[in-house]
Amino acid sequence: MNEVFLQTFSRSANEESGRVAATAEERKEEKYHCLPLSHWLSPLSIETMGAIGPKSLSLLKDVGRRIASETGEPHSTDFLLQQLSLAVQWGNCASVLGGIMH
Repeated sequence: MNEVFLQTFSRSANEESGRVAATAEERKEEKYHCLPLSHWLSPLSIETMGAIGPKSLSLLKDVGRRIASETGEPHSTDFLLQQLSLAVQWGNCASVLGGIMH
């Protein structure tokens, strides 16, 4: 299964779940560090196997809390994370099927 993933990230992915996502967050922050202070950046990073970067998870939990406070639905964060999980799974499926077709 490892041959499916980029060799560059294989070692850090094996060391700790979510490490690749955390690294992607750091790279995004470095890339956009020169944005003016009037802009706010919060990277969103989800690994192919579903691990979410720590800053991304914090952002998603905050969004879920805000949705819950507006809608009164106490499970809003869970629903949000489930929808993102499904989106990752659909993307993985499309990637595999696209590779088979070519």
